[in-house]
Amino acid sequence: MPTTSQLFNLTPQERNAAINTIAREAYQGGGGKDIAAVTANLLSRRLANYGGNTNLVDIVKQPGQYEANFH
Repeated sequence: MPTTSQLFNLTPQERNAAINTIAREAYQGGGGKDIAAVTANLLSRRLANYGGNTNLVDIVKQPGQYEANFH
């Protein structure tokens, strides 16, 4: 069975950006309860070409989108 990274054809950089964003977002005040929600949000934005981007590195770095990446 293929992994999510394989299904979405993620580069190693995209995979790392996703993991870091999910970990930080899900645990900031959420106590880890929002892991699936953050993951679904990231992947849906990638599929939707959110902000003209399909690369997760670019998506997670968009201004004001993911608090975990504000700095």
